[in-house]
Amino acid sequence: MDDGTSNCCIDGNTRACGTDLGKCEFGIQTCRGGVWEPCQGNVGPSEELCCDNEDNDCDGETDEGCPKASCDQANQMSMIYWVVMGLGVIILIGVIIYTEFIKKKPEQSAYQQ
Repeated sequence: MDDGTSNCCIDGNTRACGTDLGKCEFGIQTCRGGVWEPCQGNVGPSEELCCDNEDNDCDGETDEGCPKASCDQANQMSMIYWVVMGLGVIILIGVIIYTEFIKKKPEQSAYQQ
C-alpha cells in the first residue's frame, strides 16, 4: 500500500517546505485530496549578489564566485562615500549655524563707527 510514496497525506494537514538557509525562508504546504499542494509563502533562492555579505542563493556560502578584489574595492568605495557624506553634513550644519549667527548680529549704527 502506498509503495513508499511520500506525497500521500491526510487532507487539511500542513507541513513546512523549502529552506531557511541564507536569505531563504520556509513556506507551508497543505494537503488537499490526499496530495501535498505546492509550497506557499516561501522565499526561494535568488542569484548570488557580489559583495553584499549575504547568502542569496541559499547554499550556505556567502558571495561565492565573486572576485575578492572587486568586493574589497566596493567596500573601500562605500567607506569613502560615507566619509564624504559625513563631511558634507558637517559643512552644511556649519553654514546653517554661521548664517543664523550673521542674522542675529546687531548692525552697527553710524554713531558707533
